[in-house]
Parts: sequence; C-alpha cells; structure tokens
Amino acid sequence: MIRPIRLLKAAVAAGTVSLAVNLAIVAAAPRFGASLLLLAPDDTGPRPLQVMDMIPECYVVSAAAALLLYGLGRLVRRPWPVFVVAVIIVTAAWTTGPASHGADAATKIALSSTHMVIAVSILLSNYLLAVGPALRSGPAGGRR
Repeated sequence: MIRPIRLLKAAVAAGTVSLAVNLAIVAAAPRFGASLLLLAPDDTGPRPLQVMDMIPECYVVSAAAALLLYGLGRLVRRPWPVFVVAVIIVTAAWTTGPASHGADAATKIALSSTHMVIAVSILLSNYLLAVGPALRSGPAGGRR
C-alpha cells in the first residue's frame, strides 16, 4: 500500500519541479518566436500568459494526481498501470486547450509542452517517491 505521506511528498515535488521547468520554458519561449498571448474563449482579446497562472496549475494538478493514485491504491490491486494510463488520457485531453488557445504556433507548442512537463513530473515523482518505495518494501507499505 502506498503511504499518504509519500504521496504528499510526491505531489509537492512534482509541483515544484514542474513549476521550475515551466518557468524556464516560459522564459525561453520568446527567443523562439512565441508571443505567449492566450486566446481564451471568455477573454475579449489576447492576453499575456501570467506566471501566477502556472503556480496553481502545477501544484493543484499534482495534488489531484496524488489523490487519484491514493484512491486507485485503495480500489485496485495494481494501481500504478491504471494511474499511468489515466495520466496519459488526461494529459492528451488537457493539451487540446493550449493547442487551441495559443495565438501563434510557437506559443501553442510552448503551452502544450508545459502540460507535458507537468505530466512527466507527476509520473516520475509519484514513482520515485511513492510507488517505488512501496514496491520495494512489500505489502507493509514501507514499514520494516
């Protein structure tokens, strides 16, 4: 069983790593011609991407993923493969928004890559900090 404290650590790690990498992507994107203007359906015109928009996105999604993995751990015998498939499906659906909201092709690529970074950091941190230790320790959930 995966211990909740390990999932909490994994969520914080995933949020922090994805935020750092996404800030680097946003900082480098203008050098590749990205305007970083968003065309959201409810906006009256293009608006610039705010760095403050990325903070809750990175941490809230990471926390939701940890909760999903915890719930799957309670319901399914082998939660990791189900979790990986769920993350892939959610990321594929979630990336369609940036692909349609970016003002230019470079912005669309930059925004889509930020979502991919979040997904990869969620998978890596949950495996390294929560699932891997639970698998190595056996059914006791990490207690020896």
